[in-house]
Amino acid sequence: YNATLSVCAKAGNWRHALDLLSQMNELGLDCDSYTYSSVIASLRGSGQWEKALGLIESMKARSIPINLITYSAAISVCANASKFEPGMRLFNEMLCEGVCPDSTVYDAAILLCSSCGEWKKALELMETMEDRRLKITRITYNNLLLALNKGGRWDLSLRIFPDINRKKVKLDTAFYNTLLMSCQLGAQFDTADDILSIMNKGRIELDVITYSIAIGLFESDQQYDKCFDLISAGFRQGVFRGVIKTTKSGVETLDLHRCSLPLARALVRYHLQNGKYVGMTALESPQSRCVSNMCDGAKKRTLERGDTKSGKRMWIITGKGSHVLADGTCGKLRNSIATFVQEELKLSVEFPEEHNLGRMLVHKEPLSN
Repeated sequence: YNATLSVCAKAGNWRHALDLLSQMNELGLDCDSYTYSSVIASLRGSGQWEKALGLIESMKARSIPINLITYSAAISVCANASKFEPGMRLFNEMLCEGVCPDSTVYDAAILLCSSCGEWKKALELMETMEDRRLKITRITYNNLLLALNKGGRWDLSLRIFPDINRKKVKLDTAFYNTLLMSCQLGAQFDTADDILSIMNKGRIELDVITYSIAIGLFESDQQYDKCFDLISAGFRQGVFRGVIKTTKSGVETLDLHRCSLPLARALVRYHLQNGKYVGMTALESPQSRCVSNMCDGAKKRTLERGDTKSGKRMWIITGKGSHVLADGTCGKLRNSIATFVQEELKLSVEFPEEHNLGRMLVHKEPLSN
């Protein structure tokens, strides 16, 4: 049973884990700390923090020892549910019981602080870890920065970064993404540029989150050349794979699903104004795929002209979902992008039938006066 529960914990299959625990109790099998720790760990991504606390109480009632692994798992469940007070009660209870927390428990407690924006407590826990000379990893630092960002103290994130960097902890992409989020919150454009340089020099991979944050940040400051450079690099790296497609009729499609508004604006501007496909030959670009079956002479004339009949139009797919505006309210991405294309880029937009509200057709010719 314990082996199966361990699998459930890793897979987050909490319903099956609870069923197995019930079966063990019905059969009169011994349930130990490992059993309960595995069941609690399975609850991490479920938001079932009350069930986790209930299991802790069951352990107490049955005089089953509650160890560091159990406490760490239960605090993590509270963290994922953004329940600060219940999580800290567990942490303080552990201290009162004389259980000395290790790095794993402190990491869970700082994660709890990050999910709730309790930045002061996160700093306090970090100082305790340093005083006790516990192992501090990039995950610990990342959770600390997340707590500072959520608590509105992005300035402290940027201020403590040099100290973190001097500790020679191997920092990863996730950490730098959180640091870029600090720059985004504080509109720190030059610092964001420096962080990207550090990542490139350290050969740290820039993933889709890195590009999304950085491009959105520079777009908001109208630094379009930097946006275009980053978008070009993203296409070369393959992080924007699938964003640009071509329909069977040769009309280009720009898919903005799951894009933030600043990133979506930057991608539209890049595609409609910049017109570059870095890392591709002319005949490999999305715009030229619609003429791929032409004879060589026709291809040459088409590419020299820079457009085809189908190339004068482009579908933009935004989906029907909402995005978060700068003031914290929600809006439809399609409406925002349509306004952007019409009012800022001065291009005409055509909307399809009512049942397909997640897309628009852009005509790549300036609006007539």
